[in-house]
Formats: sequence, structure tokens, C-alpha cells
Amino acid sequence: YRIIFIHVPSAWMSMFVYIVMAVSGFIALVWKTKLSEIVVSECAYIGAVFTALALITGMLWGKPTWGTYWKWDARLTSELIL
Repeated sequence: YRIIFIHVPSAWMSMFVYIVMAVSGFIALVWKTKLSEIVVSECAYIGAVFTALALITGMLWGKPTWGTYWKWDARLTSELIL
């Protein structure tokens, strides 16, 4: 059950990084700042790493909990799509 201490923070961080990326992308489109473009490009990699970590640890946690590694739940599928 201790994998939850890795899974939950990585899922929260992935969502937080994608929010930062969306706000920076909006700023880059409106005010055309170079810094926001750099933030968007760097956040994409960091968000992908946190998302992969959340999905892998979620699968490892889901096997003993649900009896399967993956359920096609809306929350899980939306995280996979991100």
C-alpha cells in the first residue's frame, strides 16, 4: 500500500505541470514572450514523466486492489490521454 505515497503526488504534479503549461501557452500566444515558450517546452517533458510515473504506479497499485492492472475508468483514461 505504500506505493500510494508515490502515485498520488506524481498524479497531482502531472496535473499541476499541465496547468502551468496551459497558462504559459496562453501567455505565449497573447504577449509573445520567449520565457513562456521555454516554460511550455520544458513543462511538456516534465509532465510526461510525472504522467508515466502516475500511470505505472497506478497499475501496480490497481492489480491487488481491483484484480487487474487497468480498468477503463474515465479518470484513468483521461490521465492516459494527457
